Amino acid sequence: QATRSRLATTDERNWVMRKERYHARTGAPAGYHAFVSEIWIDVGSIADFPVASARPCSADGRTILICHTDEGLYAIASRCTHVAWPLRDGPLEGCEIHCTLHGARFDVRSGEATQPPASKPLQTFDVRQHDGRVLVRA
Repeated sequence: QATRSRLATTDERNWVMRKERYHARTGAPAGYHAFVSEIWIDVGSIADFPVASARPCSADGRTILICHTDEGLYAIASRCTHVAWPLRDGPLEGCEIHCTLHGARFDVRSGEATQPPASKPLQTFDVRQHDGRVLVRA
């Protein structure tokens, strides 16, 4: 079998370059393959996410919630970690979102479960505002 001496596609070269930049930036060992994406996805205008709201949106094929609190914008997984109930209808009070099924609560800043029955944290995503648009890191 012949071995490839060079990467065949632009996508493969870009992947390797991104991985090398991650290793150089973080000092992670060469065998460590997880890295933070540098791709930001536009999920809407800041006007679509009023303060004290949690609105669902799609980013990179996933539904996530953009939570706009007095402290800023946060992006979290859209389902409760207890039984995967959608959080989109749960009230957002300060920096906590409530699951309407069993009453679990989560801190939208960290994803941490703050009230049972949920004990596992929600996944969080980097989010920022730029030129009136809301961007989520893929």
